[in-house]
Amino acid sequence: METQLQDTRLWIFQSNRDLTSDEISYIDLNLPLFLNNWAAHGNPLTARYFIDYNRFLIIQVDESIFEASGCSIDKLTRFIESLEDKFTINLRDRLSMAVLNVEKDKTKTIHINSIKEEYTKGNLTDDSIVFVNNLSKGSELKEQWKVPFRNSGFYNFIK
Repeated sequence: METQLQDTRLWIFQSNRDLTSDEISYIDLNLPLFLNNWAAHGNPLTARYFIDYNRFLIIQVDESIFEASGCSIDKLTRFIESLEDKFTINLRDRLSMAVLNVEKDKTKTIHINSIKEEYTKGNLTDDSIVFVNNLSKGSELKEQWKVPFRNSGFYNFIK
């Protein structure tokens, strides 16, 4: 993962599956076009994105210049929806948790209804690294995005 802007507003979109190289190429071609024209009340937004683990689309906006507005966030949502439709994926599912397989540098998705079962089977442990996608600031990404399962809100689902 490349260095992130620290004082930014952050959106993390987790795919329900790995993105293919063709899908990533499409995003790399079209998302910069969207971001270069993205504005809030006519004011251009300074934004960047990156894709991590072939599963996460992360968008950051430097709000020290202009803040994203409700209308600009709606435009981002429509763009994300267009990707979901085009690729038949889900990028906005907050009911699934991604778990990192550190040895393979790959992720797998577990639906919240299966967390307790996966934990009981030993497929998920207190030390498993999971992704917390409800962060809102770029400065949180380095320390709070990948955490041990026991330190995540998902841990409550095993009780």
